[in-house]
Amino acid sequence: MKKQFFGVFIACLLYVPCHAGNIDTFGIGAKATALGGAVAAQADDPFALYYNPAGMSWVPDRKFSMGVQVLIPDLKIENFKVKSSVQEALGEPQDPLIKDPKSFSNDSNALFIPCLGYTMPINDKIHAGFAVYVPWGIELEWDSNPVNNPAAFNAYHSYLIREVFSPGISYRVNDKLSIGMALSLGKSHDGMEKLLYISSDMGHVARQGEGLTRDLLKAVNNMVKGDAPGPDLVTTASEAAAALNASWDSLNDQNRYLAELFTEFSNAGLETPKQIGQSFADTYDGVPGRDHGAKVEVEMFDHFNISYNFGLLYQHSDSIRLGLTYRSQTKEDYQGDMEVIYPDGTVWTTDAHMTYKHPDQIQGGIRYQPHDTFVIEMDMVWTQWSVMERQVLTLNEPLMVHILPGNRFIDSSKVTFDHPRHWIDTIQKRFGMEWNAKKWLTFRLGYFYDPSPVPDETMDFQWPDADKKIYSLGLGLNGSALYLNNRSLGLDKLNIDLTFQYGKSEYKRYLGGESINLNHDYDLTHKEGQQNYYDRHVETSASGTIWGFGFNVNYQF
Repeated sequence: MKKQFFGVFIACLLYVPCHAGNIDTFGIGAKATALGGAVAAQADDPFALYYNPAGMSWVPDRKFSMGVQVLIPDLKIENFKVKSSVQEALGEPQDPLIKDPKSFSNDSNALFIPCLGYTMPINDKIHAGFAVYVPWGIELEWDSNPVNNPAAFNAYHSYLIREVFSPGISYRVNDKLSIGMALSLGKSHDGMEKLLYISSDMGHVARQGEGLTRDLLKAVNNMVKGDAPGPDLVTTASEAAAALNASWDSLNDQNRYLAELFTEFSNAGLETPKQIGQSFADTYDGVPGRDHGAKVEVEMFDHFNISYNFGLLYQHSDSIRLGLTYRSQTKEDYQGDMEVIYPDGTVWTTDAHMTYKHPDQIQGGIRYQPHDTFVIEMDMVWTQWSVMERQVLTLNEPLMVHILPGNRFIDSSKVTFDHPRHWIDTIQKRFGMEWNAKKWLTFRLGYFYDPSPVPDETMDFQWPDADKKIYSLGLGLNGSALYLNNRSLGLDKLNIDLTFQYGKSEYKRYLGGESINLNHDYDLTHKEGQQNYYDRHVETSASGTIWGFGFNVNYQF
Protein backbone atom coordinates (compact mmCIF):
# COMPACT_ATOMS: atom_id res chain seq x y z
CA MET A 1 0.00 0.00 0.00
CA LYS A 2 2.85 2.34 0.87
CA LYS A 3 4.47 1.76 -2.54
CA GLN A 4 1.18 2.44 -4.30
CA PHE A 5 0.78 5.73 -2.42
CA PHE A 6 4.23 6.95 -3.41
CA GLY A 7 3.66 6.05 -7.06
CA VAL A 8 0.31 7.80 -7.26
CA PHE A 9 1.61 10.94 -5.53
CA ILE A 10 4.65 11.21 -7.78
CA ALA A 11 2.53 10.79 -10.90
CA CYS A 12 0.13 13.50 -9.73
CA LEU A 13 2.91 15.87 -8.75
CA LEU A 14 4.70 15.54 -12.07
CA TYR A 15 1.59 16.61 -13.94
CA VAL A 16 0.43 19.40 -11.66
CA PRO A 17 1.41 22.83 -13.07
CA CYS A 18 4.37 23.82 -10.91
CA HIS A 19 5.51 27.40 -11.27
CA ALA A 20 8.57 29.01 -9.79
CA GLY A 21 8.73 32.71 -9.15
CA ASN A 22 11.86 33.87 -10.88
CA ILE A 23 14.78 32.73 -13.01
CA ASP A 24 16.38 30.87 -10.07
CA THR A 25 14.77 29.11 -7.11
CA PHE A 26 13.56 30.91 -3.98
CA GLY A 27 13.93 27.67 -2.05
CA ILE A 28 13.12 23.96 -2.17
CA GLY A 29 11.58 22.66 1.04
CA ALA A 30 10.44 24.87 3.91
CA LYS A 31 13.51 24.24 6.07
CA ALA A 32 16.06 25.19 3.41
CA THR A 33 13.91 28.15 2.37
CA ALA A 34 13.76 29.47 5.95
CA LEU A 35 17.56 29.23 6.10
CA GLY A 36 17.97 31.32 2.95
CA GLY A 37 19.14 28.29 0.98
CA ALA A 38 22.40 28.27 2.99
CA VAL A 39 22.39 24.50 3.51
CA ALA A 40 25.16 23.08 1.31
CA ALA A 41 27.01 21.99 4.48
CA GLN A 42 24.01 20.76 6.47
CA ALA A 43 21.55 19.34 3.90
CA ASP A 44 19.96 16.60 6.00
CA ASP A 45 16.55 16.02 4.47
CA PRO A 46 15.34 14.60 1.12
CA PHE A 47 16.00 17.92 -0.64
CA ALA A 48 19.69 17.31 -0.14
CA LEU A 49 19.31 15.77 -3.60
CA TYR A 50 19.30 19.37 -4.87
CA TYR A 51 21.38 21.25 -2.30
CA ASN A 52 24.04 18.59 -1.67
CA PRO A 53 23.40 14.88 -2.36
CA ALA A 54 26.19 13.92 0.06
CA GLY A 55 23.93 15.19 2.86
CA MET A 56 21.73 12.10 2.65
CA SER A 57 24.46 10.27 4.59
CA TRP A 58 23.64 12.50 7.58
CA VAL A 59 19.99 11.35 7.68
CA PRO A 60 20.05 8.42 10.13
CA ASP A 61 16.69 6.83 9.29
CA ARG A 62 14.13 6.71 6.52
CA LYS A 63 12.62 10.16 6.06
CA PHE A 64 9.70 11.36 3.98
CA SER A 65 8.84 15.01 3.29
CA MET A 66 6.14 16.72 1.29
CA GLY A 67 5.04 20.33 1.13
CA VAL A 68 4.29 23.40 -0.90
CA GLN A 69 5.58 26.94 -1.23
CA VAL A 70 3.39 29.87 -2.30
CA LEU A 71 4.89 33.00 -3.88
CA ILE A 72 3.02 36.24 -4.55
CA PRO A 73 4.95 38.67 -6.78
CA ASP A 74 4.09 42.36 -6.95
CA LEU A 75 5.95 44.21 -9.71
CA LYS A 76 5.44 47.88 -10.51
CA ILE A 77 6.30 49.65 -13.76
CA GLU A 78 6.36 53.44 -13.69
CA ASN A 79 6.40 56.04 -16.48
CA PHE A 80 6.70 53.55 -19.33
CA LYS A 81 7.01 55.50 -22.55
CA VAL A 82 8.49 55.12 -26.02
CA LYS A 83 10.33 58.13 -27.40
CA SER A 84 11.62 58.84 -30.89
CA SER A 85 14.55 61.23 -31.01
CA VAL A 86 14.32 61.39 -34.83
CA GLN A 87 10.64 62.35 -34.83
CA GLU A 88 11.20 64.86 -32.03
CA ALA A 89 14.02 66.51 -33.98
CA LEU A 90 11.90 66.70 -37.16
CA GLY A 91 8.79 67.87 -35.34
CA GLU A 92 6.76 64.86 -36.47
CA PRO A 93 3.78 63.73 -34.35
CA GLN A 94 4.28 60.53 -32.37
CA ASP A 95 1.87 57.73 -31.48
CA PRO A 96 0.16 58.78 -28.19
CA LEU A 97 -0.54 55.11 -27.34
CA ILE A 98 3.15 54.59 -26.58
CA LYS A 99 4.43 58.17 -26.23
CA ASP A 100 2.41 59.15 -23.16
CA PRO A 101 3.86 57.71 -19.92
CA LYS A 102 1.94 54.85 -18.27
CA SER A 103 2.30 53.14 -14.92
CA PHE A 104 0.99 49.64 -14.24
CA SER A 105 1.62 46.47 -12.23
CA ASN A 106 1.54 42.74 -12.88
CA ASP A 107 -1.64 40.63 -12.83
CA SER A 108 0.09 37.39 -11.84
CA ASN A 109 -1.71 34.91 -9.62
CA ALA A 110 -0.07 33.30 -6.62
CA LEU A 111 2.48 30.69 -7.69
CA PHE A 112 2.24 27.24 -6.05
CA ILE A 113 5.43 25.17 -5.92
CA PRO A 114 5.03 21.63 -4.52
CA CYS A 115 7.87 19.35 -3.48
CA LEU A 116 8.24 15.79 -2.25
CA GLY A 117 11.14 13.58 -1.22
CA TYR A 118 12.21 10.38 0.48
CA THR A 119 15.58 9.11 1.73
CA MET A 120 16.61 5.83 3.30
CA PRO A 121 19.76 4.03 4.44
CA ILE A 122 20.77 0.99 2.38
CA ASN A 123 23.51 0.06 4.84
CA ASP A 124 25.98 1.84 7.11
CA LYS A 125 27.77 3.40 4.15
CA ILE A 126 25.15 3.96 1.47
CA HIS A 127 21.99 6.07 1.49
CA ALA A 128 19.56 6.55 -1.39
CA GLY A 129 16.52 8.66 -2.09
CA PHE A 130 14.44 10.61 -4.56
CA ALA A 131 12.84 14.03 -4.75
CA VAL A 132 10.33 15.79 -6.98
CA TYR A 133 10.68 19.57 -7.18
CA VAL A 134 10.94 22.68 -9.36
CA PRO A 135 14.60 23.77 -9.57
CA TRP A 136 13.89 27.04 -11.39
CA GLY A 137 11.46 28.93 -13.54
CA ILE A 138 9.58 32.13 -14.16
CA GLU A 139 5.97 33.06 -14.85
CA LEU A 140 4.58 36.57 -15.06
CA GLU A 141 1.35 37.99 -16.43
CA TRP A 142 0.35 41.58 -17.18
CA ASP A 143 -2.69 43.40 -18.54
CA SER A 144 -3.03 42.53 -22.24
CA ASN A 145 -4.75 45.84 -23.10
CA PRO A 146 -2.09 48.17 -24.60
CA VAL A 147 -4.11 51.22 -23.56
CA ASN A 148 -3.27 50.30 -19.95
CA ASN A 149 -0.05 48.42 -20.63
CA PRO A 150 1.90 49.48 -23.74
CA ALA A 151 4.52 46.86 -22.83
CA ALA A 152 2.04 44.24 -24.08
CA PHE A 153 3.71 44.77 -27.45
CA ASN A 154 6.80 43.13 -25.95
CA ALA A 155 5.11 40.47 -23.79
CA TYR A 156 2.13 40.33 -21.45
CA HIS A 157 2.54 36.69 -20.39
CA SER A 158 5.78 34.74 -20.21
CA TYR A 159 6.83 31.53 -18.53
CA LEU A 160 9.65 29.01 -18.50
CA ILE A 161 9.41 26.16 -15.99
CA ARG A 162 11.31 22.95 -15.34
CA GLU A 163 9.96 20.14 -13.14
CA VAL A 164 12.21 17.22 -12.15
CA PHE A 165 12.22 13.77 -10.63
CA SER A 166 15.60 13.30 -9.00
CA PRO A 167 16.92 9.92 -7.77
CA GLY A 168 20.24 9.91 -5.98
CA ILE A 169 22.73 8.08 -3.81
CA SER A 170 25.34 9.01 -1.21
CA TYR A 171 28.34 7.17 0.16
CA ARG A 172 29.89 7.65 3.60
CA VAL A 173 33.62 7.34 2.93
CA ASN A 174 34.49 7.65 6.62
CA ASP A 175 33.31 9.48 9.73
CA LYS A 176 34.33 12.82 8.25
CA LEU A 177 33.68 12.59 4.50
CA SER A 178 30.69 11.70 2.37
CA ILE A 179 30.01 12.05 -1.34
CA GLY A 180 26.78 11.97 -3.28
CA MET A 181 25.27 12.23 -6.73
CA ALA A 182 21.76 12.80 -8.05
CA LEU A 183 20.24 12.76 -11.51
CA SER A 184 17.59 15.32 -12.43
CA LEU A 185 15.16 13.89 -14.96
CA GLY A 186 13.07 16.81 -16.09
CA LYS A 187 10.39 18.13 -18.36
CA SER A 188 10.07 21.80 -19.29
CA HIS A 189 7.39 24.16 -20.52
CA ASP A 190 8.05 27.51 -22.16
CA GLY A 191 5.87 30.15 -23.76
CA MET A 192 4.84 33.75 -24.13
CA GLU A 193 2.02 35.96 -25.39
CA LYS A 194 2.33 39.41 -26.92
CA LEU A 195 0.74 41.86 -29.36
CA LEU A 196 2.28 43.11 -32.61
CA TYR A 197 2.95 46.83 -32.82
CA ILE A 198 2.58 48.26 -36.33
CA SER A 199 3.01 52.01 -36.04
CA SER A 200 0.11 54.30 -36.97
CA ASP A 201 2.70 56.70 -38.38
CA MET A 202 4.45 54.05 -40.48
CA GLY A 203 3.15 55.61 -43.69
CA HIS A 204 2.87 59.13 -42.29
CA VAL A 205 6.62 59.62 -42.53
CA ALA A 206 7.22 60.56 -46.17
CA ARG A 207 10.94 59.94 -45.82
CA GLN A 208 10.23 56.29 -44.99
CA GLY A 209 8.12 55.82 -48.11
CA GLU A 210 10.94 57.40 -50.06
CA GLY A 211 13.47 55.05 -48.52
CA LEU A 212 11.33 51.98 -49.20
CA THR A 213 10.94 53.02 -52.83
CA ARG A 214 14.69 53.45 -53.25
CA ASP A 215 15.17 49.91 -51.86
CA LEU A 216 12.64 48.50 -54.33
CA LEU A 217 14.19 50.33 -57.28
CA LYS A 218 17.61 49.07 -56.24
CA ALA A 219 16.28 45.49 -56.15
CA VAL A 220 14.87 45.85 -59.68
CA ASN A 221 18.11 47.44 -60.89
CA ASN A 222 20.10 44.48 -59.53
CA MET A 223 17.80 42.10 -61.39
CA VAL A 224 18.35 44.00 -64.65
CA LYS A 225 22.08 44.75 -64.62
CA GLY A 226 23.38 42.15 -62.18
CA ASP A 227 27.03 42.71 -61.28
CA ALA A 228 27.81 44.73 -64.40
CA PRO A 229 29.61 48.04 -63.71
CA GLY A 230 28.15 51.41 -64.61
CA PRO A 231 25.27 53.64 -63.55
CA ASP A 232 21.88 52.34 -62.44
CA LEU A 233 19.58 51.49 -65.35
CA VAL A 234 16.41 51.75 -63.26
CA THR A 235 15.77 55.01 -61.37
CA THR A 236 12.04 55.70 -61.88
CA ALA A 237 8.76 53.83 -61.57
CA SER A 238 8.20 53.67 -65.35
CA GLU A 239 11.70 52.27 -65.93
CA ALA A 240 11.12 49.63 -63.22
CA ALA A 241 7.72 48.69 -64.67
CA ALA A 242 9.16 48.36 -68.19
CA ALA A 243 12.07 46.22 -67.04
CA LEU A 244 9.88 43.86 -65.04
CA ASN A 245 7.12 43.57 -67.64
CA ALA A 246 9.70 42.69 -70.28
CA SER A 247 10.56 39.50 -68.38
CA TRP A 248 7.04 38.81 -67.06
CA ASP A 249 7.01 35.09 -67.90
CA SER A 250 10.07 34.37 -65.77
CA LEU A 251 8.92 36.38 -62.72
CA ASN A 252 7.65 34.81 -59.51
CA ASP A 253 4.40 36.00 -57.91
CA GLN A 254 6.14 38.56 -55.70
CA ASN A 255 8.03 40.18 -58.58
CA ARG A 256 4.89 40.19 -60.73
CA TYR A 257 3.13 42.12 -58.02
CA LEU A 258 6.11 44.47 -57.93
CA ALA A 259 5.68 45.04 -61.67
CA GLU A 260 1.99 45.83 -61.13
CA LEU A 261 2.85 48.18 -58.28
CA PHE A 262 5.35 50.23 -60.31
CA THR A 263 2.92 50.31 -63.25
CA GLU A 264 0.28 51.81 -60.95
CA PHE A 265 2.77 54.41 -59.70
CA SER A 266 3.77 55.31 -63.26
CA ASN A 267 0.16 55.60 -64.45
CA ALA A 268 -0.56 57.90 -61.51
CA GLY A 269 2.35 60.16 -62.46
CA LEU A 270 4.46 59.06 -59.48
CA GLU A 271 7.97 58.49 -60.81
CA THR A 272 10.61 59.44 -58.28
CA PRO A 273 11.13 58.03 -54.78
CA LYS A 274 10.29 61.45 -53.35
CA GLN A 275 6.93 61.58 -55.17
CA ILE A 276 6.06 58.03 -54.15
CA GLY A 277 7.09 58.72 -50.54
CA GLN A 278 4.79 61.73 -50.37
CA SER A 279 1.97 59.60 -51.79
CA PHE A 280 2.55 57.08 -49.00
CA ALA A 281 2.28 59.86 -46.44
CA ASP A 282 -0.93 61.21 -47.99
CA THR A 283 -2.50 57.73 -48.19
CA TYR A 284 -1.52 56.26 -44.83
CA ASP A 285 -1.36 59.31 -42.56
CA GLY A 286 -2.21 58.09 -39.03
CA VAL A 287 -3.54 54.73 -40.21
CA PRO A 288 -2.08 51.71 -38.38
CA GLY A 289 -0.83 48.74 -40.34
CA ARG A 290 -3.43 46.12 -41.13
CA ASP A 291 -1.94 43.65 -38.66
CA HIS A 292 -1.50 46.11 -35.79
CA GLY A 293 -2.57 44.47 -32.52
CA ALA A 294 -2.35 40.90 -33.81
CA LYS A 295 -2.01 38.45 -30.91
CA VAL A 296 1.03 36.19 -30.95
CA GLU A 297 1.16 33.11 -28.74
CA VAL A 298 4.10 30.72 -28.48
CA GLU A 299 3.90 27.47 -26.51
CA MET A 300 6.65 24.85 -26.47
CA PHE A 301 7.61 21.73 -24.53
CA ASP A 302 10.71 19.71 -23.86
CA HIS A 303 9.32 16.41 -22.62
CA PHE A 304 12.62 15.03 -21.34
CA ASN A 305 15.91 16.57 -20.31
CA ILE A 306 18.61 15.54 -17.89
CA SER A 307 21.19 17.07 -15.58
CA TYR A 308 23.02 15.95 -12.46
CA ASN A 309 24.15 17.21 -9.06
CA PHE A 310 27.36 16.12 -7.35
CA GLY A 311 28.23 16.92 -3.75
CA LEU A 312 30.89 16.60 -1.05
CA LEU A 313 30.40 16.98 2.70
CA TYR A 314 33.34 17.13 5.08
CA GLN A 315 33.19 17.27 8.90
CA HIS A 316 36.32 19.26 9.67
CA SER A 317 35.76 19.27 13.42
CA ASP A 318 32.95 18.90 15.93
CA SER A 319 31.83 22.46 15.21
CA ILE A 320 32.73 23.00 11.53
CA ARG A 321 31.38 21.24 8.47
CA LEU A 322 32.12 22.10 4.83
CA GLY A 323 29.88 21.42 1.85
CA LEU A 324 30.39 21.73 -1.89
CA THR A 325 27.86 21.08 -4.67
CA TYR A 326 28.11 21.16 -8.45
CA ARG A 327 24.90 21.34 -10.53
CA SER A 328 25.41 20.62 -14.19
CA GLN A 329 24.10 22.55 -17.15
CA THR A 330 20.66 21.58 -18.45
CA LYS A 331 20.25 21.49 -22.21
CA GLU A 332 16.66 21.79 -23.35
CA ASP A 333 15.24 21.25 -26.83
CA TYR A 334 11.82 22.87 -27.15
CA GLN A 335 9.26 21.93 -29.78
CA GLY A 336 5.89 23.60 -30.11
CA ASP A 337 4.04 26.13 -32.20
CA MET A 338 3.40 29.80 -32.80
CA GLU A 339 -0.18 30.96 -33.29
CA VAL A 340 -1.03 34.41 -34.63
CA ILE A 341 -4.59 35.75 -34.43
CA TYR A 342 -4.87 38.69 -36.83
CA PRO A 343 -7.32 41.57 -36.24
CA ASP A 344 -9.63 40.27 -38.99
CA GLY A 345 -9.98 36.97 -37.12
CA THR A 346 -7.65 35.00 -39.37
CA VAL A 347 -5.57 32.43 -37.46
CA TRP A 348 -2.11 31.40 -38.65
CA THR A 349 -0.10 28.59 -37.04
CA THR A 350 3.31 27.07 -37.62
CA ASP A 351 5.72 24.79 -35.77
CA ALA A 352 8.38 26.44 -33.62
CA HIS A 353 11.69 25.27 -32.18
CA MET A 354 14.10 26.68 -29.60
CA THR A 355 17.12 25.41 -27.70
CA TYR A 356 17.97 26.70 -24.23
CA LYS A 357 20.78 26.10 -21.78
CA HIS A 358 20.24 26.51 -18.06
CA PRO A 359 23.65 27.21 -16.54
CA ASP A 360 26.03 25.30 -14.31
CA GLN A 361 26.11 26.20 -10.63
CA ILE A 362 28.64 25.70 -7.87
CA GLN A 363 27.50 26.15 -4.28
CA GLY A 364 29.87 26.06 -1.33
CA GLY A 365 29.05 26.47 2.34
CA ILE A 366 30.61 26.59 5.80
CA ARG A 367 28.51 25.40 8.74
CA TYR A 368 29.52 26.47 12.23
CA GLN A 369 27.94 24.94 15.35
CA PRO A 370 29.36 26.54 18.49
CA HIS A 371 26.68 24.94 20.67
CA ASP A 372 24.43 21.89 20.49
CA THR A 373 21.38 24.11 20.01
CA PHE A 374 22.74 26.75 17.63
CA VAL A 375 23.97 26.55 14.01
CA ILE A 376 24.99 29.23 11.53
CA GLU A 377 25.96 28.77 7.89
CA MET A 378 27.24 30.95 5.08
CA ASP A 379 27.07 29.86 1.43
CA MET A 380 28.04 31.32 -1.91
CA VAL A 381 26.51 30.23 -5.22
CA TRP A 382 28.24 30.90 -8.55
CA THR A 383 26.02 30.62 -11.64
CA GLN A 384 27.35 30.66 -15.20
CA TRP A 385 24.54 32.74 -16.70
CA SER A 386 26.86 33.81 -19.51
CA VAL A 387 25.83 30.66 -21.42
CA MET A 388 22.66 32.65 -22.18
CA GLU A 389 24.10 34.71 -25.03
CA ARG A 390 21.11 34.65 -27.39
CA GLN A 391 17.58 33.28 -27.40
CA VAL A 392 16.68 32.07 -30.89
CA LEU A 393 13.19 30.94 -31.89
CA THR A 394 12.95 29.29 -35.32
CA LEU A 395 9.70 28.84 -37.28
CA ASN A 396 8.97 26.22 -39.93
CA GLU A 397 7.25 28.86 -42.08
CA PRO A 398 7.83 32.63 -42.28
CA LEU A 399 5.54 34.87 -40.25
CA MET A 400 4.10 37.51 -42.60
CA VAL A 401 3.17 40.93 -41.22
CA HIS A 402 1.49 43.58 -43.41
CA ILE A 403 3.15 46.88 -42.63
CA LEU A 404 0.85 49.24 -44.57
CA PRO A 405 -2.95 48.91 -44.70
CA GLY A 406 -4.23 47.51 -47.99
CA ASN A 407 -0.74 47.02 -49.37
CA ARG A 408 0.25 43.38 -49.51
CA PHE A 409 3.73 43.95 -50.86
CA ILE A 410 5.28 46.04 -48.13
CA ASP A 411 5.49 43.08 -45.76
CA SER A 412 7.81 41.94 -43.06
CA SER A 413 8.51 38.21 -42.95
CA LYS A 414 10.58 36.36 -40.38
CA VAL A 415 11.53 32.74 -39.85
CA THR A 416 14.03 33.35 -37.05
CA PHE A 417 13.45 35.51 -33.98
CA ASP A 418 16.87 36.23 -32.53
CA HIS A 419 16.81 37.96 -29.14
CA PRO A 420 20.21 38.95 -27.76
CA ARG A 421 20.58 38.22 -24.03
CA HIS A 422 24.27 38.73 -23.10
CA TRP A 423 23.65 37.63 -19.52
CA ILE A 424 26.46 37.82 -16.98
CA ASP A 425 27.69 35.35 -14.36
CA THR A 426 26.55 36.01 -10.79
CA ILE A 427 27.49 35.11 -7.23
CA GLN A 428 24.72 34.81 -4.64
CA LYS A 429 25.47 35.27 -0.95
CA ARG A 430 23.35 33.20 1.42
CA PHE A 431 23.16 33.13 5.22
CA GLY A 432 21.13 31.00 7.61
CA MET A 433 20.95 30.28 11.32
CA GLU A 434 19.00 27.82 13.43
CA TRP A 435 18.25 27.69 17.16
CA ASN A 436 16.76 24.64 18.84
CA ALA A 437 14.92 26.44 21.62
CA LYS A 438 13.19 23.31 22.89
CA LYS A 439 12.94 19.67 21.98
CA TRP A 440 9.81 20.44 20.00
CA LEU A 441 10.61 23.98 18.75
CA THR A 442 13.28 25.31 16.37
CA PHE A 443 13.64 28.91 15.16
CA ARG A 444 15.22 29.68 11.79
CA LEU A 445 16.35 32.87 10.04
CA GLY A 446 17.73 33.32 6.55
CA TYR A 447 18.86 35.89 4.03
CA PHE A 448 20.24 35.84 0.52
CA TYR A 449 21.34 38.42 -1.98
CA ASP A 450 20.60 37.52 -5.60
CA PRO A 451 22.18 39.80 -8.23
CA SER A 452 20.44 39.86 -11.59
CA PRO A 453 22.22 38.31 -14.58
CA VAL A 454 20.13 40.43 -16.98
CA PRO A 455 21.91 43.60 -18.22
CA ASP A 456 20.02 46.78 -19.14
CA GLU A 457 20.78 46.28 -22.83
CA THR A 458 18.62 43.12 -23.05
CA MET A 459 16.11 43.66 -20.26
CA ASP A 460 12.53 43.04 -21.40
CA PHE A 461 9.17 41.69 -20.23
CA GLN A 462 9.97 38.11 -21.24
CA TRP A 463 12.81 38.00 -18.71
CA PRO A 464 12.25 40.84 -16.21
CA ASP A 465 14.67 40.72 -13.31
CA ALA A 466 16.52 42.88 -10.80
CA ASP A 467 18.99 42.55 -7.95
CA LYS A 468 17.05 41.15 -5.00
CA LYS A 469 17.34 40.83 -1.24
CA ILE A 470 15.31 37.99 0.25
CA TYR A 471 14.60 37.69 3.99
CA SER A 472 13.12 34.58 5.56
CA LEU A 473 12.15 33.11 8.90
CA GLY A 474 10.75 29.78 9.91
CA LEU A 475 9.75 27.34 12.59
CA GLY A 476 10.38 23.65 13.07
CA LEU A 477 7.70 21.93 15.15
CA ASN A 478 8.05 18.40 16.53
CA GLY A 479 5.02 16.20 17.20
CA SER A 480 6.22 15.45 20.74
CA ALA A 481 4.48 18.67 21.79
CA LEU A 482 1.06 17.34 20.76
CA TYR A 483 -1.10 16.16 23.65
CA LEU A 484 -4.71 15.05 23.97
CA ASN A 485 -6.36 14.86 27.38
CA ASN A 486 -2.94 15.41 28.98
CA ARG A 487 -1.52 12.39 27.16
CA SER A 488 1.16 12.54 24.48
CA LEU A 489 0.01 11.52 21.03
CA GLY A 490 3.34 9.78 20.43
CA LEU A 491 4.18 11.75 17.30
CA ASP A 492 7.86 12.26 18.08
CA LYS A 493 8.80 11.22 14.53
CA LEU A 494 6.56 13.84 12.95
CA ASN A 495 8.00 17.28 12.15
CA ILE A 496 6.36 20.28 10.51
CA ASP A 497 8.50 23.01 8.96
CA LEU A 498 7.02 26.45 8.33
CA THR A 499 8.58 29.35 6.44
CA PHE A 500 7.78 32.95 5.58
CA GLN A 501 9.64 35.06 2.98
CA TYR A 502 9.78 38.68 2.01
CA GLY A 503 11.86 39.91 -0.89
CA LYS A 504 12.34 43.21 -2.65
CA SER A 505 14.39 44.61 -5.47
CA GLU A 506 17.51 46.25 -4.08
CA TYR A 507 16.75 49.46 -5.95
CA LYS A 508 14.38 50.80 -8.55
CA ARG A 509 15.67 49.75 -11.95
CA TYR A 510 15.80 52.46 -14.62
CA LEU A 511 15.94 52.01 -18.37
CA GLY A 512 16.77 55.00 -20.52
CA GLY A 513 16.60 53.41 -23.95
CA GLU A 514 19.36 50.81 -23.51
CA SER A 515 17.23 47.70 -24.11
CA ILE A 516 17.72 46.35 -27.64
CA ASN A 517 14.80 43.95 -27.30
CA LEU A 518 12.29 46.51 -26.02
CA ASN A 519 13.27 49.13 -28.57
CA HIS A 520 12.94 46.74 -31.50
CA ASP A 521 9.31 45.84 -30.75
CA TYR A 522 8.26 49.45 -31.33
CA ASP A 523 10.30 50.01 -34.50
CA LEU A 524 10.02 47.16 -36.99
CA THR A 525 11.86 49.25 -39.57
CA HIS A 526 15.07 49.11 -37.59
CA LYS A 527 17.70 46.63 -38.70
CA GLU A 528 21.18 46.45 -37.29
CA GLY A 529 23.61 48.37 -39.46
CA GLN A 530 20.88 50.01 -41.54
CA GLN A 531 18.97 53.27 -41.45
CA ASN A 532 16.69 53.68 -38.45
CA TYR A 533 13.66 55.73 -39.45
CA TYR A 534 12.45 56.43 -35.92
CA ASP A 535 15.19 55.67 -33.38
CA ARG A 536 12.49 54.67 -30.89
CA HIS A 537 13.65 53.77 -27.42
CA VAL A 538 11.84 52.69 -24.26
CA GLU A 539 12.21 54.57 -21.00
CA THR A 540 10.78 53.25 -17.75
CA SER A 541 11.53 52.32 -14.15
CA ALA A 542 10.66 49.10 -12.34
CA SER A 543 10.60 47.79 -8.80
CA GLY A 544 9.09 44.82 -7.07
CA THR A 545 8.42 42.83 -3.95
CA ILE A 546 7.58 39.19 -3.37
CA TRP A 547 5.84 37.50 -0.44
CA GLY A 548 6.14 33.81 0.19
CA PHE A 549 5.10 31.20 2.69
CA GLY A 550 5.29 27.44 2.77
CA PHE A 551 5.28 24.29 4.83
CA ASN A 552 6.59 20.75 4.78
CA VAL A 553 5.32 17.74 6.67
CA ASN A 554 8.14 15.35 7.52
CA TYR A 555 8.04 11.87 8.97
CA GLN A 556 11.06 9.89 10.10
CA PHE A 557 10.42 6.14 10.12
